[in-house]
Amino acid sequence: MKRKLFGTLLAAALVVTSAFTVMAAGSKTSSAALTGETAQYYQITETFTDNGSYSEGVLDVINSINSGNATLDAVAKLAPELASELSGMELATKFQDLQLKEGEVPKNANGMYEPTITVPNLTDAMKDVKILHYSTVRSVWEIITPNNVDYSAKSITAEFQDLSPIAVLYRTDVSASAATADSAKGTSPSTGAESNWGMFAGAAAIFCGASAAAYRKYGKIQ
Repeated sequence: MKRKLFGTLLAAALVVTSAFTVMAAGSKTSSAALTGETAQYYQITETFTDNGSYSEGVLDVINSINSGNATLDAVAKLAPELASELSGMELATKFQDLQLKEGEVPKNANGMYEPTITVPNLTDAMKDVKILHYSTVRSVWEIITPNNVDYSAKSITAEFQDLSPIAVLYRTDVSASAATADSAKGTSPSTGAESNWGMFAGAAAIFCGASAAAYRKYGKIQ
């Protein structure tokens, strides 16, 4: 009975601790979506069809980055001219395929497509926001500077000559990240993921302590 109790406590501790670790890790990248009038004319998907419009190795790199098996260094190898600009950049979103819907799509005064996308994890700690685009029409990688980055609306508006796979890039503002972390230290939110993490952490500590106590008391009993 005592050994059964110890085993139960230990199993519970491992389960709770694992759950906390997974929740705390989170995901660094998210999926972009379309917003406003943009959704009438454009579509964005997470699948890519190789119909011969991709240069050799491009689709493999995109899929490898999305699966976490490659970094932006892989893009830099395919497009050395972008290597210096890509250096130090991070992915805010995975690669997604931005395409036109059927029918006439209006262009802006510059003769460019100008969709607006939303990025759920966009914060003001993300500086120098750019869009990495692979043009299947021109067979080139390019980095596009958005016309507008609205942190409050978590939206990005940019011009494109043609549409195909895109990913949102950024550089971390270290000072802003530190300030956000410092301001959060003295705040105990009533709802949200942070409070859940605290609950799981506390439960994990209690279960681990109980397991250790049980082991010290009953560990030598055959």
